[in-house]
Amino acid sequence: MPSPRGKPRWAHAVALAAALILALGAALPAWAHTLPGEEHADPEIFLGWRAWLHLTIQWGHLTAFAFWLGATQGAWLLGVGRLDGLLLAAWPLLLVLLLTGSYNMEYSAGIAPTPSLLNLAEVSRAPFGVTYSVALAAKLGVYGLALLYTLVVSVLHLRGRIAATRLRRAYLAGASGLGLALVVLTAVVLLLHEAADLYPTALHPFGGRLGPEPPAAVGIPGGQVASEGFAILLQGPALAAIGLRGLHLLGFGLWLGLMALGLNVSQLPLGRLVAWAWAALGIQLLSGAGQLVTWVPFAVLPLPSNLEALRHFRFGVTYTHLFTAKLAVAGAILLATAGLTLLARRAALAPDRPSGRLPRALFALNLALGLLLAYLVVMLLLVHEGVDHAL
Repeated sequence: MPSPRGKPRWAHAVALAAALILALGAALPAWAHTLPGEEHADPEIFLGWRAWLHLTIQWGHLTAFAFWLGATQGAWLLGVGRLDGLLLAAWPLLLVLLLTGSYNMEYSAGIAPTPSLLNLAEVSRAPFGVTYSVALAAKLGVYGLALLYTLVVSVLHLRGRIAATRLRRAYLAGASGLGLALVVLTAVVLLLHEAADLYPTALHPFGGRLGPEPPAAVGIPGGQVASEGFAILLQGPALAAIGLRGLHLLGFGLWLGLMALGLNVSQLPLGRLVAWAWAALGIQLLSGAGQLVTWVPFAVLPLPSNLEALRHFRFGVTYTHLFTAKLAVAGAILLATAGLTLLARRAALAPDRPSGRLPRALFALNLALGLLLAYLVVMLLLVHEGVDHAL
């Protein structure tokens, strides 16, 4: 919905996020080169237009999925939103997922051969190649179902033979279910990606971490299974890692979608939106805390207080600074959401008082912070892969 000046409301959040990301990109090389004694930070990983293009494509994939998942689930939870608006928002997001996902298949897969069920003879030569390809094929299958389901609902909506309210409920329920399935499969693919990168070192939750002691290896007690098959997905630490990553992605998507709805949809139940936003943030905080022992590749936490210990590891300093920046942005998001909570309480106490502009400004700020957070996440993922390859 346009703002009074004619500019789409979401454009302000995107412009602010773009400015923050550009500032980050401009400052990072200079910051990295000024660190004293920095033989292992490897700042060159973020130099050159190809690296930033890769990061931007990864960022587009993450944010498109988060917006589609979160806006769909948010509209279902809040009971608001017109079907035509939801479909108009869904199609560009699904197409962005298709384009960026195609790039990932070619340039960001967890195995060197292109992961495909039509190429099993070649992928079977890579560690976890068959397992990774099957899991990725399942994810692509669910994505195809989401595309087909959206197309069917769009055609039925245009023909107008089914009541809009009934069709909207069916679309939100079906799309939310498919979105949850994609969250689980994405978490599985990420775990298998890590297993392929680390092989023959054990997964991080099994002891494959950089620290004073050598990392655990495949097949030893406490290490991952040596079969490179689906059995790894049934072990306790692997299941915990999959669950925590899925919850983290679900919480981020729901929160980001709620902020987008709050910015662009009028007459929302602000109190209920804020309550669900805090629930989504709570999911992220708890799952993020759990990932400190299931995902972080270092035996010591990547915090500024441990910087001297991490300085001895490849990418240790870069990882620590990005992780700290991510925590700082998350803190700013908590403060902005707290501001929304105060406004929601004031609106409940004085419903006749106009307060539309300030909540929209906070929604825009939160949305911009969320987009910046997503960019920091893909930067951290790239450095994380560098650490895994060095193990």
